[in-house]
Amino acid sequence: MELEMLKNDLQRIRLGDEAKHCIVQTVLGREGIREPEKPRHVLWLATAASLLAILVVGVSLLFLLPGLRDRFGLAAGPADFFADRYFALIELDGSAYVHQGNGTLHRLDGTGPLREIGRLKTGQLLSDGQDLFYAQGRRAYQVAPDLTGRTRLLREAETIELDDVTSAFVLYHFGNHDRYTLFDRQTGEKRPLFPDTEAKRYTFQDGFGDVAVFVHAAADNEERLVAVRLSDGQETELAAGPIRGRAVISDGNVYFTRTGEPVDRTYDRARELWFVGFDGTGLSQLDLSGIPYDSIRAIAASGRELVIAADENVLSHQGKIYRYDPKDGTFVLLQDRVGLIDRLFATEHYYSFYDLGIGDVAGKAFVGPVRD
Repeated sequence: MELEMLKNDLQRIRLGDEAKHCIVQTVLGREGIREPEKPRHVLWLATAASLLAILVVGVSLLFLLPGLRDRFGLAAGPADFFADRYFALIELDGSAYVHQGNGTLHRLDGTGPLREIGRLKTGQLLSDGQDLFYAQGRRAYQVAPDLTGRTRLLREAETIELDDVTSAFVLYHFGNHDRYTLFDRQTGEKRPLFPDTEAKRYTFQDGFGDVAVFVHAAADNEERLVAVRLSDGQETELAAGPIRGRAVISDGNVYFTRTGEPVDRTYDRARELWFVGFDGTGLSQLDLSGIPYDSIRAIAASGRELVIAADENVLSHQGKIYRYDPKDGTFVLLQDRVGLIDRLFATEHYYSFYDLGIGDVAGKAFVGPVRD
C-alpha cells in the first residue's frame, strides 16, 4: 500500500490526527519514521490505538468501497440510477418494476423517485401479470413483486434461461437457445416445443398469451419469422428474410425491422419497419418518413404503440427515441441526443433504456413514463 493512497483513504474517515498518525506508523514500520523516544506506557497506548484505528478503517472501507461491499454480499447504499444497465422493465398494477444491472429491483410509481425493493441474483426477470419469475442456474422461482413468498417452480439437471411466462405455461431453454421446453403450471409436466434436431435453429423473440414468436434459421441459413401456438405447437410462417434486431408483439401484430435499401454490409443498418398479423396475413411496411433517421437501433412495444430508438448518424451513434403510433403514423419525441442504445424496454405506461455514451461521455440509464 502506498503512503499517499493510504493518506487519501484516511481523509475519508473521521479520526483524530493522532490516530491517523498511528495507522501510518503501524503500516510502514517505526524505523522509517524519526521521532523522540516515548515512555513505555505511551507506546502501549499508541499500539492499542493503532489496532483500534485499523479496525475502524477496515470496517469503514468495507462499506465505502463498492467492490468489497459486493464481494461480501452486504447491502449497498443509495443506488446510482444512471450507472447500470436495466435487465428488465415490468409493469404491474400501474407501477414499473425495474431490474437493474447490479441485481437490485426498484419500483417506480408515476413520476416519483425509484424505490429500492431488494436484490435478485439473476440476469433476467419475467412476469405473468401478477408475480415475478426468474431463473438461477438449474432452478426457476416465482416470487411476489415485493420479493416475499418465494417458491421453487421447477428444477433441471442443467442451467436454464426463461423466455416467456403465461398463466398456463413457462417457456425456457438450455444453453445457447437449445431444447425449448414448456412447463405446464397446472400439471407440472414438461414437453419439448420443437424436435431435438430443429430446436437449436429457433431463437425466441417475444410472446403474448398462447403465441410465441421465433426466428427460425434453416439449414441454408435463410431466416423465417414464425409464430408458434404453445398449446399445440402449431407453427405459422409470418415473413421470410433476415430479421434485424428483436421482433416485438403489439396490438395483435408482430413488428420487426429489415435491412432495406441500400444494403450496408459494413454496419448492417436496419432501415425498414414492418408488421404482420399472427396468422401471417397483412404483411406491410410502415412509413417512417416523419422522422430523420439513418438506422433503426431498437424497437419496443408500449400498448398499441411502439417506442423506437433511431440513429440519425450511424457512424457517431447520435439519435433520438420516439413514441410511434402505427395507426395514424404520428411521432412523439421522448429523448433527444441519445448515443448508442444498448437496451430498450417498454410497457403500456413506462419505458427504459441504457445509453452506452459517446466518446468520453459515460453511459447512463433512464426509466420514466412513456406518456405525460
